[in-house]
Amino acid sequence: MENNKGEVIAVSGPSGAGKSTIVKKILKLYPEIVFSVSATSRPKRENESDGVEYYFISEDKFKNEIDIGEFVEWEKFIAVSGPSGAGKSTIVKRILKLYPEIVFSISATSRPKRENETDGVEYYFINEDKFKNELDLGAFVEWEKFYDYYYGTFKSFIDDNINSGKPVLLEVDVKGALSIKRIYPKSHLIYIMPPSYEELVQRLRNRQTETEEDFQKRIERAKMELSHKDQFDYIISNEYLEKAVEETSILIKKIINKEK
Repeated sequence: MENNKGEVIAVSGPSGAGKSTIVKKILKLYPEIVFSVSATSRPKRENESDGVEYYFISEDKFKNEIDIGEFVEWEKFIAVSGPSGAGKSTIVKRILKLYPEIVFSISATSRPKRENETDGVEYYFINEDKFKNELDLGAFVEWEKFYDYYYGTFKSFIDDNINSGKPVLLEVDVKGALSIKRIYPKSHLIYIMPPSYEELVQRLRNRQTETEEDFQKRIERAKMELSHKDQFDYIISNEYLEKAVEETSILIKKIINKEK
């Protein structure tokens, strides 16, 4: 299994943790790294230089930049994840019907299209050579190879919609969701949790869409994905579908309306 660690690194922590000191030392050690300087509307202090610690701009200028979608730190970016069989796809489809203003980010894959799938709906289906070419061009914000097939999310699609001020929802595997969080620190990660491991295994078994070998691979992967649940911002238990949809809907409404 291969996994992209991402080319964008976000360093964070509470004030006083020493992150600025550490970052300055890292930049001296690795001069090839480009440091992204943030903007702020607060006054410049005596020991600061414009364009070094921050870009110091007026509040009106800052608000104007927000209005035209210049900032990548968008809080209406939601990634829904969980192990196969947890029911995340069913919940996501219901959410998209409830909130038509949400843009759904469709991933790309090199696996063959199934009979009940449509290109550009479940996935963008592209061949392996095309996928690798896009990978070389840095087109994916996250990607992974699983079952000999590649899966990835186009960064341009996400950024275009974020810059347009639209709420974006992405359904992605657990590792992909964690990669999203590293690149978009203000994104919201929602983990769809099965009622139990035993129930998850039974759901996957009932699908009857895989060989026994592939089924066992998926079970092992599910164990790994379950172990990362505490790294998510929110956990929704999907023991009862209607309740899970309702809880997810309430949460997403708060996110896209900026309710606290």
